[in-house]
Amino acid sequence: MVRQTLDPARQQQAKQYAAIRHRLLVVRLLLASVFWLVFLFTGLSEKLAHLWDAPLLAVVAAYVLIALAVYATLLAPLSYYGGFVLPHRYGLSCQSLKSWLVDLAKAGLLGLLLRLAFVVVVYWLLDHFKDTWWLLAAALAILVMVVLTMLVPVLIIPIFFKLRPLQDEDLASRLSTLMRRAGYQSQGISVIDLSSKTSAGNAMLAGMGKTRRIILGDTILDQYTPEEIEVVAAHELGHHRHRHFIRLFAVHSALTVLGLYLADLALKQAVPWLGLDAISDVAAFPVLVLTLGALSLLVGPLTNAYSRRLERAADDYAISLTSAPDAFVDLMTRLTNQNLADATPPRWAEVMLYDHPPYWKRVARAGAASGAAGCSAEGRG
Repeated sequence: MVRQTLDPARQQQAKQYAAIRHRLLVVRLLLASVFWLVFLFTGLSEKLAHLWDAPLLAVVAAYVLIALAVYATLLAPLSYYGGFVLPHRYGLSCQSLKSWLVDLAKAGLLGLLLRLAFVVVVYWLLDHFKDTWWLLAAALAILVMVVLTMLVPVLIIPIFFKLRPLQDEDLASRLSTLMRRAGYQSQGISVIDLSSKTSAGNAMLAGMGKTRRIILGDTILDQYTPEEIEVVAAHELGHHRHRHFIRLFAVHSALTVLGLYLADLALKQAVPWLGLDAISDVAAFPVLVLTLGALSLLVGPLTNAYSRRLERAADDYAISLTSAPDAFVDLMTRLTNQNLADATPPRWAEVMLYDHPPYWKRVARAGAASGAAGCSAEGRG
């Protein structure tokens, strides 16, 4: 079998693509920060909040709808360039503008409804439970995370992609055997039609409880060997075996509680200074947004580091379960070429942005495992 190697031309493009995306991210963060700061300190937030004499929750709903509409309009050029123009320029998207706009509208509407409902409930809690609203809001947020996680493979993904059962009987048999060895109660393996919109390859373990399943992109099935696909599945099984979902969920739950607690402190400090009457005044909404955003930015490197640790454990499990470190390296090489991923990103990018280890670290670890296995076999011989 021919071993896979990195494509130098693709790597040059990958570094260009990554650099542009990094700049776009910085611009987006700056624009978001400036928007909410200007909205707060120019008095626009207070004017919008006090524009109507209506019940609190109606005022909150109107405020959120208008503020988020203005915010989305401000960032629309960046969304179009980063989400449509750039992926097409680098050959990662085959989606038409109409299809992209439809997906954008679906995601926007879904996100808006969820945010609107959550913020309205939060302000009801702020009005009725001034000292403990943050704890109750955190409990609600955690419950929403559980429900959404369960719904991802059965409701949310099908809004954007078609899912079908894996039809290749030989491959399905191999993967079923692999899952039994891992002690995984199979809910079936689904295939997602990524090729309808992108050339990138991907796979995931989605859902929770009875909705949890392995989902493979058809862009992987069409181009990868059975051994490499087994490694993909084994990696996802590693997440299941080591209960990584529960660990990540616990981390995100703790950060949710911390974030809303800090938001409570920030609101109670800011409201008198802004000349507002109560923390339930939606005019202080930018304080809530900026506090949660700042925390997310600050803890991002820590959560990324923890995620990379879990991904390394899933890699190790995949290599151990399949006893195929060479197939793992070939898989990583194919994915890096296919997805136009930077194999050797700068250290700052890895720390700040990467929730998976970069290519060179993953293949080096697999190479060490391969060498250890070789030495062990020699010793037994």
